[in-house]
Amino acid sequence: MLHRPVHKSPSARAPSRSRTLSHSHALLHSHAPSHSHASSRVRRWLGRLVVVGVVSACALAGTAVPALAVTGYSADGAVNLRPTPDTSQAPLTQTYNGQPLDIICQAWGQNIGGSAVWDYTTVNGRTGFLSDYYVNGTPYAVLDWRIPPCGATRQWGAIAGGNTGLGGQCTYGAMIQFHNATGVYPAVYGNARDWDASARQNGWTVVLDAEQRSVVVFQPGVQGADPNYGHVAWVEDVEMRSDGRYVHVLEMNGSAGPWNWDRRVVKDVWGMSYILAP
Repeated sequence: MLHRPVHKSPSARAPSRSRTLSHSHALLHSHAPSHSHASSRVRRWLGRLVVVGVVSACALAGTAVPALAVTGYSADGAVNLRPTPDTSQAPLTQTYNGQPLDIICQAWGQNIGGSAVWDYTTVNGRTGFLSDYYVNGTPYAVLDWRIPPCGATRQWGAIAGGNTGLGGQCTYGAMIQFHNATGVYPAVYGNARDWDASARQNGWTVVLDAEQRSVVVFQPGVQGADPNYGHVAWVEDVEMRSDGRYVHVLEMNGSAGPWNWDRRVVKDVWGMSYILAP
């Protein structure tokens, strides 16, 4: 655990760093207390179940596992967690004063109280951005060198009003997992095999290399996916082995059938793509 100096002021600034985004000026209003505890940020390596067999037509509700975070921070008051590093969208949830925070990465965004730094973290089971101005333990108005910058690849796309997957099928389960991780349902439509194209069209980031905290799209026949519809699942973890990357997935309507969940580990091969959750 890294221990940080507490609270920030302009006189305690770390060395200046260049900024890549323009900064608008606005204050963050977030003062209603919340009493639920911050969720644990532990990568789950235990309890993996490898399932061998053919995946049915089309994916499990559980805890989404984000990337490893840097510990030792806390919230300075009741602070709104936002989907993006600004106040343009409604809060996902809110911290309580002194709530412990583990920060995944930092990004530049809307200027709040003189600081345009935002911290990407999980609060009460929701993952999003907190204005760094209201976070204890980081330097004022500059990036903390001990926290990685947020990559530019995980973009927010269009949001659906509810779960667009077919009940009991893999698409329904993948939507549940994405919602558990982000608080929103992505506007992604069609059979499982169509999800990568639909996600791109609606502004979500899709990559070919396996990444944690994503929905994997299996094209028909790949790694046991249905030969007509394909398959989707939630990626809990990615590990490197001597022969390549292996993906730990959580899925509905896999070997356990409709409405049921299971876990398995598959090798990342051609025909698999990944819809990244921000």
